[in-house]
Amino acid sequence: MKDLNRDQVVEVSDRYIVCGESYRQVREALTKVVIGESIEHLEEIMQELHTAGRRAETFLQLAVHREITSSYLYPQNQRKLTQQVKATITQFIETSASDEVRNKALVNAMMMNQLVPRHLAVIEGANLRSQGLQCLIVHYLCVMSRFNGAGTLLQPLIAMMTNPQNYTNSYLPTMPQDDLEDVKEALLAARNQVRGADSNPVFYRCPNGHVYVVGDCGRPTFVTNCPTCGAVIGGDNHIPKPGNIKDNSNDNTKTGHILGRAATRGPGPKPERTLSPTYCAAVRLLLHMAMYIGSGVNQQAIQRLIRPDIDVNNVVEFLWAHINLDIDDLQRTLGRSIDDALLLMHTIVNQIMRIHNDGTHVTQDISQLSTKEGRRKWEIAFSENFLRVSLQNLDNNLKACNQDIAQDQRLGADPLLCLLYETDTNVERENPAILEDIPRVWRYRTPISLQHLRQEVEAKVSQQQHKVLQLFLKEDHHLRAIRYIPSILRLHRALFQKYQRKLDKAEASQINVAQLKREEIAGGETLQLLQDFTAAWELVRESLALYTCPTELGPMTVQKEYCQQTINDKTQISLLLPTTKEAGLCSYAMLDFLMRKQNDFLDKYLKETQRKQSSISSVNPKEVTSAHLISYDPQHDILPLVLANCQYSFEMGKGTKIEYDFAALERQLMDRFLFSKSRIEVGRVLMIDQMTYRTEFTNAEVFKKLADKIPQERLSAVTKNQICSEIKNLPDLCTSLDNLDITISFLKSTGGAQQACELRHAQSLWLLLSLQKSKKMIGNNQHTESTFESLEQEFHQELPDELTNEYWAYMKKLSVEKLTQLLEVLHEYILLVVAVRQNSTDEDYIETFSNRLGEWLKGYIEGMDNPTLDLAVLADFPKEILYKHSVQTWVRTYNMLIEKQTGNSRRFR
Repeated sequence: MKDLNRDQVVEVSDRYIVCGESYRQVREALTKVVIGESIEHLEEIMQELHTAGRRAETFLQLAVHREITSSYLYPQNQRKLTQQVKATITQFIETSASDEVRNKALVNAMMMNQLVPRHLAVIEGANLRSQGLQCLIVHYLCVMSRFNGAGTLLQPLIAMMTNPQNYTNSYLPTMPQDDLEDVKEALLAARNQVRGADSNPVFYRCPNGHVYVVGDCGRPTFVTNCPTCGAVIGGDNHIPKPGNIKDNSNDNTKTGHILGRAATRGPGPKPERTLSPTYCAAVRLLLHMAMYIGSGVNQQAIQRLIRPDIDVNNVVEFLWAHINLDIDDLQRTLGRSIDDALLLMHTIVNQIMRIHNDGTHVTQDISQLSTKEGRRKWEIAFSENFLRVSLQNLDNNLKACNQDIAQDQRLGADPLLCLLYETDTNVERENPAILEDIPRVWRYRTPISLQHLRQEVEAKVSQQQHKVLQLFLKEDHHLRAIRYIPSILRLHRALFQKYQRKLDKAEASQINVAQLKREEIAGGETLQLLQDFTAAWELVRESLALYTCPTELGPMTVQKEYCQQTINDKTQISLLLPTTKEAGLCSYAMLDFLMRKQNDFLDKYLKETQRKQSSISSVNPKEVTSAHLISYDPQHDILPLVLANCQYSFEMGKGTKIEYDFAALERQLMDRFLFSKSRIEVGRVLMIDQMTYRTEFTNAEVFKKLADKIPQERLSAVTKNQICSEIKNLPDLCTSLDNLDITISFLKSTGGAQQACELRHAQSLWLLLSLQKSKKMIGNNQHTESTFESLEQEFHQELPDELTNEYWAYMKKLSVEKLTQLLEVLHEYILLVVAVRQNSTDEDYIETFSNRLGEWLKGYIEGMDNPTLDLAVLADFPKEILYKHSVQTWVRTYNMLIEKQTGNSRRFR
């Protein structure tokens, strides 16, 4: 392209022109002063505007920045401003009445090019992007500095600029939040509408994890069905039905600025609460600009707003990076150029100046952002008052503003702008050899895109129309990630095949994504699977930071430092291997989040279309395919659908006209991507295969090596009872076992040296804690696969009915004491003998699934130094119970023991 401004400093267009004719008059009067004319004309213009109540001071500030501060773009010898003229203007400012120019310090700083923070100082030869951002922030500063704002919608933004310390514990706009409390409030509100306010509402979760409310005393007294999944909820006589638990989840929402560094934010923007992506990007940019201006006033106070903490000296660069990312996000969601995004923000700032009234107050929780609900109300009110006018008719507004800029006499000599906006009326013969001189080459035409469709829906469709289409566009940011679920599951299977139980965590930290690619861990599809996992992670990682993921050990949240990481060749595989803790929670929680997102969206779709839950099928998480999912590619699937349902026309002199058939588009969207999709059987917790590291399980071989180093003894009955009374909770048991595993792994390698006398009970303690953990998990109705995760699936087979009855009759004859001993020995035998995996390729491999459990258990007891079970107890043990029935046999033994101890019959047969 030919450089139309070659060898010249390129000065950004004067976007302050959006302020109208009054600004233009002040600017032209000031320009005349700069070139040597008398200042009297400027004084007259200022007096006239001030008398008419036309915000003369703001226009003067903008004109000074445009005509004087911007002159610092040029080398010293090319600046038009002489010292005499500068002195004249400075005297004019200082002698102006206090009500005409109140903020004299700001104007003087502009005159001297000393605005702070440092990016607001004009640098010689600065690029157009830097100039554009400088002008936008200065425009924002000049407008906001003239308001008091106390008690109004502008108070939070003005406070960020002047007294940021007052908002250290406030919920800042556009920051993500934990929505669980909002869900609870919505459920409670719906219940209140029917039965009246409950005095003591208590929240429970059904067996599949859905929240419901129990009122009155807070304990259930009747049984009904979950409205979401149909599971039995409630209870009788103040006792919840099995699988129904109290919801004790904490609200993880944090105050302050919680986005982290701009580099970790990921692709955006995405919707927050009621804010669409466009509105969210615009409000977030206004917030960051206010904080940036405030960092020039009180940098320490701004630093205290930012979480996680950053060094106070990095605050300015931190916010500048966010501002740059915000304008990029706005440009992406608008589907327009950076220039148009900047121009839009100037129109919004001008809208604030034009309509704000310091006398229009809001409630304190809104102006102080002291609660999540206050923030939500602020976002709604601010968007309605200051954003909607500019965004509702975006195309026409931008076209009119661009025409004003192109026709601005100050820039009339710029040939590029004349070509872009067709203001050159000279009609000449077009020469194809000089394309850059042909206006039609440079004319902007609005593209048809998903972003443009979203803008049109926001502007033209009411909340009661086309609800499914609106819901789809709102959730699109996450829905588009659902199509990667099958790839994630295939990647997991490939990783398990190579690494399951073969790695410890230290070894996993040495393996990265680059190595997986080199080794082609999944064959020819390795690269594609990794790319799909990465794409899904980038779409949801921000949301996972506040997502409470249900696990068998309680609600878990992915640590924020993981959510800030992008996946690249250096990423450790521990982030890809699904577990319910540490780095592996990233992979597990992402699948849980996406699967529940599909279910939630389908629930809303069924509600809006008045279809029954039974009208759609369901699928096991491990069997999910693309056919079951809301699976689409935005460019290849959705965009052709949008193109097929719009009319695009162009009329010379009027530009493009795009009209969408919203009804047809919504109908085809439902038919193609929603109608035949399935609910995923996620349940209370997501049951998928998980990674087990080598150090996370302990077996007979480990204890054999430990005994060689440190002779082991059994704990006494008194000590066992004391330990069991002190460690009762499942999380405490798991933590103790994890710590003990680490200790045993260390001791088997090094021995205990002189500490052997204190460590001789390590094996016995591990067995005791493992037994207690298994009891707790089975008592909480958790799956046997998770309780005995070290056993292969073949050992979990159910007992045949006839054999079940025989074993039940055998146990009925045993006392509680004998049954307790049998339970303990059987559990020990399963973990230390049955669970030992063999390599089927070894020459001495023996298939053990059909071994008779009773006979082999008897031989194990005979080998004990001090048997805890009399061999006579096994005399009538059913001979047909085999190794493959081990887990179910132990579960039935535990159920019988509970029945004998409490008199309450558990589900046994």
